[in-house]
Amino acid sequence: MKKLLMVAITLLALTSCENTLTRKFGGSMQHELKPNEKFINVTWKGDNLWVITQDTVTNFYYAREKSNYGLMEGVITIKPRK
Repeated sequence: MKKLLMVAITLLALTSCENTLTRKFGGSMQHELKPNEKFINVTWKGDNLWVITQDTVTNFYYAREKSNYGLMEGVITIKPRK
């Protein structure tokens, strides 16, 4: 019974952390861009994924964090000089 419980907890932990699976165990994931955005770059900070995009309408750049559980995801907005 204890082995079954440990296996269930491990599977639950691995299936709920897409970033962790991708980064540490060679899994795969997808990220969908918002409308009118162009992909610039992507980077990891710990287990969190940061996607950098450019809004083709406003010309602003965004760095958006995709965290493991979707909690406390940061956004950085970069406005070009005029």
